Amino acid sequence: MATPCVTLVTWGRLRSFGTLADFAGLEPPKGLHGASLRPLLDDPTAARDRPAFTQVWRGSFPGHSVRTERWRYTEWDGGKQGVELYDHDADPHEYANLAKDSKHAQTVSDMKALAKANWPADSYSNMRVGQPKAKKP
Repeated sequence: MATPCVTLVTWGRLRSFGTLADFAGLEPPKGLHGASLRPLLDDPTAARDRPAFTQVWRGSFPGHSVRTERWRYTEWDGGKQGVELYDHDADPHEYANLAKDSKHAQTVSDMKALAKANWPADSYSNMRVGQPKAKKP
């Protein structure tokens, strides 16, 4: 029997279904977002290379966040309503927004690229409330 331990891992709800399906021996549906966390649960020292993505709505505009083991980056309305960057190693309670700090420009750029790859500008998650979805050409 394995020795119980605590493993801190960035977890998004999208990973829940894949993880449960993996433990149940089921094949997740094609196109399912998120990956099973079973490899990390089986080996807590395994590499953690996937960020967690979350989306919320603030009134009529979306907020998209990317969370790695160290950083959380959020764009509100594609950055038009603000951008946030927090260093969870130094500031786990997110008191200091580092998005405009030039020392973290590369981190902002890297996290922004992750957000854009997960939420393309024409995706439904970027549509304002009540706005029809853009038609594909």
